[in-house]
Formats: sequence, C-alpha cells, structure tokens
Amino acid sequence: MSGDYARQIFLKTFGREPAAPRVLKPALPPIADDDDGPDHTDVPDGETQQAATAPAPASGPAKSADRIIYHVMLRKNDGRWSVLKQGRAKPNRVLETQAEAIEFAMTLARSEGEAWVITHTEDGAIAEEIHVRPPAAPDEATT
Repeated sequence: MSGDYARQIFLKTFGREPAAPRVLKPALPPIADDDDGPDHTDVPDGETQQAATAPAPASGPAKSADRIIYHVMLRKNDGRWSVLKQGRAKPNRVLETQAEAIEFAMTLARSEGEAWVITHTEDGAIAEEIHVRPPAAPDEATT
C-alpha cells in the first residue's frame, strides 16, 4: 500500500490530514542490579513503605479503568452524533443532533448509578466532562 493511498483512506475516514509522525527517544539501557546499596523496595525496620506515585485524584474520568464513561462525538461520514460507551467497538446509538446524543448519554449514565459523559467538539477535542452521580437520598430526620 503506497503512502498516498494510506493518506487518502485516513482523510476519508477521519475527515482530516494525518498528524506528522512522532520522533521517539531511544529506550534507556537497563539498570544493573547490584547489591552494594538499598534499592527502592528496601524499607528500614519499623517504617512503612510509601507509594512511589501519588494516588490518582478523585476528579477526572480517565484516571481509573473501573469508571464508566460515555463519549458523545460527531461522525464525520454522515454528520450524525454517536454515543459510545468506552471500551465498546460499536456506538450505543447514533442520533441526529448533539443535544439528543447528550440527553441519551446522560440517561445511560444515570442508569449506571455513577458515570461520566464526555462531549466532544466537531473536531474531536473534549468540550465538557460531566460527572453523573446517583441522586442523594432524602434526609430521614427532616420528614
């Protein structure tokens, strides 16, 4: 397959030119394991080991694999809006307007209990991230 043909297929599929290729840095050489000092797993007696990285913040849908995320995005081939649950290959539904697609995604997210709805602009950039939570239980002390 020639490069021009691949570019034409990309342009037809995504409605834009492909990005310039990235230049990758060479891999770092492996670190030699020598026993002349403590490594990152050695912890002095009586101390607890702290995590090497900070825990992920509670906000933001892409921080954890167990979060349910619905994407609302424009289909370039027909101009309709699709609702796609993250991890699925096919959209949950394709609708005529972005407003209809957002409403449908919100309905799906509410049925999950807690989920995220991410709306995308026509060029694919993230426009808004909506955190959908279950409704708060009424306070029994006020009844």
